Amino acid sequence: MGGAFHDNRIIPQEGIPSTSVTPTQSTLLHSIIRAFHELHPPTALQSRLEEIQRHWNETYFSWIGGYGDEDPYYYRVQSPVLCLEFDHHCGIFLMNSEPAKCHIHTVQRMPNGGDYGREVLRRWREGRGEKAKGVGTVWSE
Repeated sequence: MGGAFHDNRIIPQEGIPSTSVTPTQSTLLHSIIRAFHELHPPTALQSRLEEIQRHWNETYFSWIGGYGDEDPYYYRVQSPVLCLEFDHHCGIFLMNSEPAKCHIHTVQRMPNGGDYGREVLRRWREGRGEKAKGVGTVWSE
């Protein structure tokens, strides 16, 4: 849904709201989100996770596919500030014509004006810099 050339695409929120999952499922959902962001420097990571947490009541998890060890699947974690996707794909240069666990794609988008830092950069250029909501100390990293 959020692949290449879909900048700031409006994707309807689907799936299970984070507010209706069990505490164990909530911990797992937080782990998925953190895994997608684990390469951020510590200060930027903390700022990003705080922004995501502020929208926790608007966060959804959706799943398509099987649950067996060999079953391909797709999942998406989505909120107003987050769109994470994991997808088993069909082969392009590989030999699988159906989605398979040997070919995955992950996508991390920042919807609603934040894709590729465009909204952050625009706000910074307008002179709001680090004071812009959601930017935190990203610029000092």
